This record gives sequence, C-alpha cells and structure tokens, in this order.
Amino acid sequence: MNRIYPAPTKVLSDCRLVWCVSLVLILLVVGIYAQTLWHGFLNFDDDYYVVENPIVLQGLTQAGIINSFTTVCDVNWIPLTMLTHMADCQFYGTWAGGHHLTCLMLHALGVVLLFLLLRSMTGALWKSALVAALWAVHPLRVESVAWIAELKDVLSGDFFFMTLIVYVSYTRRRTLPRYLAVMLLFALGLMSKPMLVTLPFVLLLLDYWPLHRMERLKPQTSLLPLLLEKIPLLVLAFLSVITTLWAQKGAIEAMNPMPLSLRLGNAVMAYGTYLFQMVWPVNLAIYYPVGVGELSHWKIVSVLILLVAISLLVIAARKRLPYLLVGWFWYLGMLLPVIGILKVGSQAYADRYTYLPTIGILIALVWGAEEGTKGARWRGRKQKTPVALGVILSVTLAILATLTALSWRQTSLWADNENLWRHTISVTTENALADYQLAGTLIERNHLQEAIPILKEALRIVPKDPEVLYSLANLYYRRGQFEEALNDYRLSLRYGNKAEAHCNLGSTLYHLGRREEASDEYREAIKARPGYVNAHYNLGRVLIELGSGGEGVDELRKALKLNPSSSKARHELGKFLYQQGQRKEGIEEMNGAVDLDPSSTAIKNDLAWMLATAPESSLRNGPRSLELAIRAENENPGPSPMILRTLAAAFAEIGDYPKAREAAGLALKLSKASSDAALADDLSRKIILLESEKPLRDP
Repeated sequence: MNRIYPAPTKVLSDCRLVWCVSLVLILLVVGIYAQTLWHGFLNFDDDYYVVENPIVLQGLTQAGIINSFTTVCDVNWIPLTMLTHMADCQFYGTWAGGHHLTCLMLHALGVVLLFLLLRSMTGALWKSALVAALWAVHPLRVESVAWIAELKDVLSGDFFFMTLIVYVSYTRRRTLPRYLAVMLLFALGLMSKPMLVTLPFVLLLLDYWPLHRMERLKPQTSLLPLLLEKIPLLVLAFLSVITTLWAQKGAIEAMNPMPLSLRLGNAVMAYGTYLFQMVWPVNLAIYYPVGVGELSHWKIVSVLILLVAISLLVIAARKRLPYLLVGWFWYLGMLLPVIGILKVGSQAYADRYTYLPTIGILIALVWGAEEGTKGARWRGRKQKTPVALGVILSVTLAILATLTALSWRQTSLWADNENLWRHTISVTTENALADYQLAGTLIERNHLQEAIPILKEALRIVPKDPEVLYSLANLYYRRGQFEEALNDYRLSLRYGNKAEAHCNLGSTLYHLGRREEASDEYREAIKARPGYVNAHYNLGRVLIELGSGGEGVDELRKALKLNPSSSKARHELGKFLYQQGQRKEGIEEMNGAVDLDPSSTAIKNDLAWMLATAPESSLRNGPRSLELAIRAENENPGPSPMILRTLAAAFAEIGDYPKAREAAGLALKLSKASSDAALADDLSRKIILLESEKPLRDP
C-alpha cells in the first residue's frame, strides 16, 4: 500500500511502532491541556454539574447513584456522566484541577482509540496516526476538553470509539458475545451523551468502507442483512431519543417561539460554519448567539448549494474514492441531532458539537491527500523522492504545529472567567449572554461599578430578559440603590423570573422599611417555589419583627428542616428564643450556628453577649464569651462599637474591669462618631456600671 510517509524501519516491530505513535499522540494532548490543571471552574454550567450540585459534591453515594439514573441534570439524562462527576468529587473534592485531569485523560484515551480503530479497519498506520493527531490538536476540541461541564463529550467519545472497535472485531468473527458487547458499549455511550444516537448510521457507512461488507453481499440480498443487524442498536437509539425528548421538553418548548424557517436557515449556516472553522480555527468562542441579521437568504442559499454539490460529488466518486462518501456523510449525519432544527438553547452553533462529527472530514482529507499524491511525478519520477517526502513531512508537521499552537492559546483563555467572557464578547456581536456572564464575574469580584454598563448593554440587546433584569436589580441592591432595584425586580417578575425575584423584591422592600409588603413578596416566592429555603428564612425574620413571633419561628424551623446547615436561620431562631426568655434553647441554637459558620462575626458576637450577660448564672460562660468576642473583633474588617460593647461585657464577666471600661469607652467614642445616639446612651449607662465594678446583665 502506498503511504504518505516512509514505511517503518525493520528495527521496530509493528507493535512497538503502534506504542510509539500512541505515546506521541498522548504527549500532544498533554502538551496542550496540562495547563488546565491550574484552571478553575467556570460560572457557566459547571455549577449545574458540580459546584452547586449537592448530590454530586457528596461523591459516590447510594443516593447519588440512584439520583443519577432517576433525574435529569441541565435538561440532560446522562447518568454515566453524572457518576463520573461524582467519582471526581470523591477523589478530588472541589479541586478543579482534578476534574480537568479527568477530561484530559479521557480525551487522550479517545485519541489513541481513534488511531487504533482506523488502523484496525484500514491497516494504514500513518494515515490513521495523522487523522488522530489532527483531531487531537484541532482548536475545535478545546471547548470539549477544557470545560468541566463538557465531560460528557470526552466520555461519550471514548465509548463511541470502543463500540466501533468491538464492532470491527464482530464483523470479522460474528458471535453473540461480541454483538452484545457492541450493544453494551453503545448503551454506555448513550448514557454519557445521547448525541451518539447516530452511531448505527456510522456503522452502515463503515460497512461500505473500509470494511467492504456490502461488496460481500449477494446482489439479490441488497442491504437487508446489514440493516437487520442494526435493529437492536436502532432500538437503543430510539429509546435514547425518547428519553432525551422527555428530559429536554421544557427547553425545547422554551425555544418554540423561534420560527422554523430561522432554525432551518441557522442549521444550514452551522454546517458551513463548522467546515470553515476546520480550516480557519480562529475567533472561537464559548457561545455564539443566533445572529438574525447574519442569516441572509443569499448566504443560506450559497451554503446549501455548496453542501448539495459536495454531496453529489462524493456520491459520484464513491466507487473510486469511497472514503470521501463515508467521511462526508459521517460529518453530515453525526451533526444532525445537534444542528438546531429541534432547538435546545439559544446558541447558533457550538464548538463542542464538532467533537465526533469532524472526524469524518479528517478521514476524507487525509485519505484524499494520499490519493492526490499517487502517480504524481516528482522531478520526472512516479515514485516520491526523498525531497518530495521531505516536503510532505514538513507541510504535515507545520499544520500540526500551527494547530497545536492555536489550541494551546485557545485553552489558555479558559483559565479565567473574566478573560473567557471578554474574549467571547470581542469575537462575537450582540452577545447578551456573554455580557451577562462577564457582569456576573465582575460582581463576584465586587467590581460593581464596572458591571453596571455591561449589564445595561445586555439589556439593550435583550430588553425583556428576566435574568438580566434580575441581575441588574441584584447589583443595585448590593450598592444600596433600593429604588432602582425595586423597579428592575418588578420588571423581572413581569417577564418571567418568579421565585428569586419575589424573594429579592421582598428584601429590597425590607431595606426600605416596608415590612408588610416584604412579607407578602416572601410568601409569593414560597408559592412560586415550595421549599425555597431563603424565602422561608426571610419570611420568618420579618414576621418576628412584625410581632408574629410564633409564625416567624415556624418559618425559621421550616427553613432549617429544608436545609439543616442554614446558619442564618439557626442564628435568627436562637436570637428570638433568647429574647423570648427561652435562653437555654436560644444559646443552644446559637452554638449550632457558630459551628455551621465559624467565620460569621455577627453570630460570634451575639453568642458572646448571651454567654456574658445571661441572667441565669448556669448559662453564663465568661472565658468562652471572651474567646468569641476577641475572635469577632480580630476578624471584623474594622472596629465595631457593638463588638467592643460585647468585649466589655465579657471582660466584666471574668472580673477584668479595667479592660472592660477601656473597651466600653472606645465603643462609646465610635458610636458618637457615627451619630448612633441610642447606642451611645446605652454605653454611657453601662460604663457607669463598669466603673462601680458591676457586671453587665440582660434584663
């Protein structure tokens, strides 16, 4: 068989050469993606799958295993992927580098499996190696490998390749155990990502070439035996489709307002865009919005004519160049489930969707390039000269080096949320989601002023988006601009954001002193989402302030039942019980709150005050009170008159009145400086007691 590269030397056996090629392929992957070990989680989808998924964060548990098979995550039923995320949390916890390491290893395994698959089917070692190498280092792979949420891509890819490898083995020795192994691996792949539903179609293509099974059929039997052979696999695919449609029902319905004509036009453009990105992989982004203005009729028609022309050409050349037909229809067929006709999500297209489909294009290109060199005369000779081979090798290495460099740079953009979203905004237009995510990143870093114009730009693009309005309202809330927050929360409610907007609208009204209205909004939040912990907590707090203590305690206990680790609810419950005379129960709740949130200075300060000033001597604990008060003072960003007042009470409880008077005096000075007359009067009375060396007690 003619080769693009020289035949291997006799020094290395074929087996050793396969090992060497596999090692080189792994090193290519590691060279690009090792940097992800220092990357963090993204603020886009990583929260659904890992960071804010309590079931996953617990690792591999019986409840988690059951949950992975009985629920959906982010509109996907992918139990095997969720189990893998759980295993990562079991081993790595919340160290993002460990989760990235899993993605890296799975991609490296997939690259080697692809090489072994092609070599097994074709016997062409170097062409198989080149396809695997190009696929491994292409920048379109970055999204699938560098994004923890896309673990499903690399995991399903490995099962895809293993299914094909076992299928090749089955075609050479057709036994029931081998066929069952094909079915099992296919099922595992579907449970990793349902995009593999087109695998039976890929098997038919491989039957045509390079397995040449159709040539061995008798003329009168046509394709019937091969089609019947795929029926069990088609049943699995059908079940996966039904499950996926069920899981994604809400997301599909949400995209129904997008006209069918727009979806069809976008699908045609996506096919063309992916082809262009394969040969010119620059300006790649995590999210591409549907650009209605870019879907002009002449562009759609031009791309459609191109797709049809290529299809007709490969069909016409199928007998002489069968790999062109296989590669091209591999590409068209595998993209069909995610091309956007039945649309989930608002993106126009996505790099991750090309993970497996573009292998077909690479097969066609590499085998086609080798065919193009056949019979070519190199300086008058039909055989390739060393110079010609050197040219081919140089061009190949240059392409690989360029793609590797582009992938390394693209991967580096995924290290940081801010850089990733800024890059996305720079290479796309009218990208409201990127503006929204960038603003969220800036808000997390407390860059509130910088985030405001970015959120307003997102609102300019999508004026009625409830999530953007909700985020802008939150931003105003954090800045203390409660009237502006009030307006945007109400707009968010008008356009669809219910529970969270009701809850935060209630908090805004609370800060404006409108307690009754706030309680109504908290009730609406609970009605919109039963079991909303934060709404129960806020409602309990405001009811206590409104004098409905019994109902308020009930709400706080509901919050604790829903989330026993809610330190805020336990803190409020402890304060109320203590103030109502149930001081022992109140102190117990406060101790529990400190255990849940040791970093809270407010909880430590309140507990320290109770332990220093409780009327019952059996409840007081001076040393413990002093320890908590000192920790609260040291951990507070600046001097606080309330914490200093508590510190004075703690010193008085252990009999150190000079230090108690010193702390109370400083607290009085700070309260006068802040014009807090009520606190200043209280401290003046307490200083008189301390000067008489009398401890401070709650009435």
